[in-house]
Amino acid sequence: MTLVTNGTPGNDQSISAAKIEYSRNFGNKLWQISKFVLSNLGDGFTRPSATITDASRLPERWIVSRLNGLITNVQHLFDSYQYGEAGRQIQDFIWTEFADWYIEISKSALYGTDVGYKAQTQAVLLHLLESCLKLLHPFMPFVTEEIWSFLPGHSTPLLIAAWPLADTTRIDSVAEMQMDTVRDLVVKVRNVRAEYAVEPGKRIQAVAVGNVAKLVVDYADIFSRLCNVEQITLSETIPDQTAVIVSSEVTLALPLAGMVNFAAERERLTAELANVTAQIEKIEKTLGNEGFVSRAKPEVVARERARLVEMRQTHETLTTRLQTLPG
Repeated sequence: MTLVTNGTPGNDQSISAAKIEYSRNFGNKLWQISKFVLSNLGDGFTRPSATITDASRLPERWIVSRLNGLITNVQHLFDSYQYGEAGRQIQDFIWTEFADWYIEISKSALYGTDVGYKAQTQAVLLHLLESCLKLLHPFMPFVTEEIWSFLPGHSTPLLIAAWPLADTTRIDSVAEMQMDTVRDLVVKVRNVRAEYAVEPGKRIQAVAVGNVAKLVVDYADIFSRLCNVEQITLSETIPDQTAVIVSSEVTLALPLAGMVNFAAERERLTAELANVTAQIEKIEKTLGNEGFVSRAKPEVVARERARLVEMRQTHETLTTRLQTLPG
């Protein structure tokens, strides 16, 4: 895997132990994904006639669209002998979109009470795994063949399985755009939680405002599982005293009152501000020393000046946060 994905036509390869270790870790990740999918199919799983339909939920339409886009790209790259780029795209899809996003989202259905949605989620997971194993087989033949032998409904080796063909009718640009908005908001909610040092297990509230705010409310279960948002309500205006995040045509406001201990946050920000102030004074003193500026290497002086700009920006942000904190 390392040899193929780290080569560019016409150039010498740069191979390191770290790159080989990354491919080893990816193989391990693939094995973990497969164990998760197989353990959640259950003994009574039967493959439905259609993996998804137009009425399927957004996460399923999104991931199947992304898969078909990947198959299209990989076929084009294979046809033009760009095997390294093909392998990198397959690797990125499996590790990021399949594992980090869809598998985490799928847990709501797999562990929920909606039997129909659970069955469709199982079918999508199996379809994704089968397709990914086929795409990966030229790069990792032994691992993929071994995993394939455990999948239900296959009596012949992966080596002679049909190569996956893209279903262009399932490439859904609208679903991809909507899911990009949801994913962006999830990441930003996580960032706000980290910024305010909110305990990971603490359930928070949110208010959605904007043209596509209903999309966020409709898929509140994604926010509940991925960033611990307990409830999302619709509103025409942004409430006061909230942390505001924006993505596309929707704004998500997180009320500070239910999320932050104001006294503790004020104490934390004050201490952080004092630390930043001390760093600014130290850098200003260093740069004010003509002996340092004249004797130090230009890149060292430039680095200190860049740090000073960064520290001043941080100081301004912390000051604003303190001033807007209630009470």
